[in-house]
Amino acid sequence: MIASSLVLEGVDVKASKLFFGNAHEKGADRIAAHYALPADFYKAIPFDQDLASLAKERLLSKTCSDFEAVDFMELESPDLAYNMLIVVLVKKQIESINLVLKHQNAENIFVDCGFSKNQVFMSMLAFHYHNKKVYAAEVTQATALGAALAIHDVWNPNPVGEDLIKLKLCS
Repeated sequence: MIASSLVLEGVDVKASKLFFGNAHEKGADRIAAHYALPADFYKAIPFDQDLASLAKERLLSKTCSDFEAVDFMELESPDLAYNMLIVVLVKKQIESINLVLKHQNAENIFVDCGFSKNQVFMSMLAFHYHNKKVYAAEVTQATALGAALAIHDVWNPNPVGEDLIKLKLCS
């Protein structure tokens, strides 16, 4: 978990980064193997608030925050299992974001990388931060783009294009 601060044009920009793509992949692989599903089965699972609430209840009843301890034999469906995986990941993301929000109240939360395309993840995160605007950002090569923007005025006399990032408000 990384929480950091960066100053851009005199404005303090808070950032939080979690590297849990591997945890997602391992969890999704476990579910796919148990239910004999294709590896990308989760891409077809829509967000369902009732299912998300049930997943959270099941995890709390076991006082379990580790997805590896989930017994699939006790679950009704791969959709519930996947929602349990996402509940665990969103909980970790919330802890990371709250490190940033501890000293500053932000109105907007921007999520990029692979999880910005995950409807279940983004919907759970937006539900938790219902008093903020949570955006899924579609950014190609985000790290390289950030580095180029940081030194833009040194290497490029042209203005920065307004279409570098596409945002989708999640609710």
